[in-house]
Amino acid sequence: VVGLSLTSQPANGSAYRAGETITVEVTFSARATVGNSASLRLDLGGTPRTAAYASGSGAAKLRFGYRVEVPDWDEDGVDITANTLSGAISGEPDQRVDLGHEAVAGGNAHRVRGIEPLTVREVRISSTPPDGVAYRVGQTVEVSVEFSSAARVSGAPSLPLTVGPTARPAGYRSGANTPVLRFAYRVVEGDWDENGVSVPKDAVPSGITGVPGQRVDLGHAALGDQPEHPVRGISPPRAVGTLPALTLIAGADPHPVEVAAAFTGAERYAASSSAPGVASAALTGATVVSVSPLTEGEASVTVTASNRAGSAEQTFGVMVVADPAEAAVVKETLSAMGRGLLSSASEVIGRRMESRGGGSRVAMSALSGGNGGLPAGGIENAGLGVHSLFRGGRAVEEAASLEGFDPLRDSFSLSFGQDDANGSSDDNGLRWGVWGAGDLVSFEGAPAGGSTYSGDLRTPYVGADIGGESWLAGVAVARTWGRADYAFAGETTGSGEVTTRITSVLPYASVRPTDRTELWAVGGAGTGTIETDRGDRGRESRDLSLGMGLVGLRLRVAGSGEGASVALRGDAGLSRLATTDGAGVSGGLSARAFRLRAGAETRFRQSLGGGSAIEPFAALSARADGDTEVTGRGLEVAGGLRVTAGSRFRLEAQGRMLAAYSEDGFRERGAGISALLQPKPSGEGLSFSL
Repeated sequence: VVGLSLTSQPANGSAYRAGETITVEVTFSARATVGNSASLRLDLGGTPRTAAYASGSGAAKLRFGYRVEVPDWDEDGVDITANTLSGAISGEPDQRVDLGHEAVAGGNAHRVRGIEPLTVREVRISSTPPDGVAYRVGQTVEVSVEFSSAARVSGAPSLPLTVGPTARPAGYRSGANTPVLRFAYRVVEGDWDENGVSVPKDAVPSGITGVPGQRVDLGHAALGDQPEHPVRGISPPRAVGTLPALTLIAGADPHPVEVAAAFTGAERYAASSSAPGVASAALTGATVVSVSPLTEGEASVTVTASNRAGSAEQTFGVMVVADPAEAAVVKETLSAMGRGLLSSASEVIGRRMESRGGGSRVAMSALSGGNGGLPAGGIENAGLGVHSLFRGGRAVEEAASLEGFDPLRDSFSLSFGQDDANGSSDDNGLRWGVWGAGDLVSFEGAPAGGSTYSGDLRTPYVGADIGGESWLAGVAVARTWGRADYAFAGETTGSGEVTTRITSVLPYASVRPTDRTELWAVGGAGTGTIETDRGDRGRESRDLSLGMGLVGLRLRVAGSGEGASVALRGDAGLSRLATTDGAGVSGGLSARAFRLRAGAETRFRQSLGGGSAIEPFAALSARADGDTEVTGRGLEVAGGLRVTAGSRFRLEAQGRMLAAYSEDGFRERGAGISALLQPKPSGEGLSFSL
């Protein structure tokens, strides 16, 4: 034997664990052959262990191995014992064999820890005071001791627990044969420790062991005062009954709440709010909590009663709502806007339907093609009933159809044609038009209780329609900007501003069953936003939806054409403005408004020659408005002037107002203007409508 060495390494780089193999390599001066068996002795902490032959026979190096077992332990490192190599080991034939060898020390690189010693890893308080504050009489303080491995328990060990100046025994409770043992102490009358319980150094008792052969080291550091685990062995205050929830109005005076009857054993009180920006809470007397409602929302007020032993709590809810007077005037403002929208739509779109006689008709002409000209009859005779298309220089007549038209090869343009000299169109022609108008409605009101509002609606309209001699159908798009100031006086007083923006689509249609009778209808739906600036009470912004409908009738009873004419007219409309849900004065509102109107209208048309004319008109109507029931009746006066200059230009201005109304303080006024420039009778020239 010329050398021995430990060739294995601990798997964790520190020490061999149970199940790992310690390998020893023996080097010979020549090839060695192993017969039946061979072994080598190791020293593990004073205990001999045998390393059996593993491999290498026929070579100059043989390997031996030992599998570590529990409870092998050697903190100084495994040693190879001198002259302990034995077995059927031979060399070449007739070669003498000398198996003597020196001892080899493994050192720290080859420590053996078949199992760690049983040690204390942590001592902690594992319970929680049931009330989250402190342990009371009859409640249990639990101490958990965590070991490095499973611990066995014999007898009835107890752990000393320091409560104030006194050591109290925490008896063993559970955990045997697991790494965590639990000890418990039941608080008795007189125990008191405001700083929290503690555990002294090396307090883990004897009677705790590991597996057979496992070393035990129960030493540990002290666990200092645990502030989350105070002991108060006297009774704390106790809550009795309940404190009622409150509903208060934002901005109102503070509301007092007497709390003494809600607790027993209390020496002092305190109060706090979960949302002090909504409702603040403060103690204003020995037993009185004052709740101040500040702004809309919800809050919880917690009242704490305490003494030297501890405290008890009661919580009650506070709902802070807007002053009903403010919510009411905001809804009234929305209703007034709804009535204004009805008024605006009936006037603007109604006038459009009444004045449709001068509409344009569609004519199509070629942008390309070999003929380079217009079909026979010209633009004056072209309409949707019969139109001309050009394809490859050949004119094709097709009735009321674009079938076969190829936009990649064929092209067309739209021009605006006029009625003939008698004001009528071709029998097969359809008039169509694109138009625009602007309308302004102002309103104000003074609901009961001293609240007021005033504002206006500004609405531009753009529409397109098509029709024949006795009917018209179209659709308009409107964008309404509304603004209103309001003031209220209820439980509190204040003011604010409502701003709305609504984009709506309004289909409309009219029919004239006779020369004297016209029936018409307008529908509408829209979406937008509502913003309510409430000053120091905050600002709200919500989605807003609109739904509306109007039907009307006009019956001419006298006159026509030139000179004076008189007509009876009436209409009915319903609108609904609704906001999305939420706290505040504008959340979850549904402001419905209806309007009924019936009256008479007179016109006087005076020709000025050359196709020019002037036509003043006036109307007087009885009117009823409301929400779910009639709330106001009155008289509406309207008037205006229509001016026609030649065959191309027309200007119309109109205004309307409530002259008398049963609802005190409510006022509504409106005005609109439209201008129309039409192309020449040939279809050439600029067309413009405002």
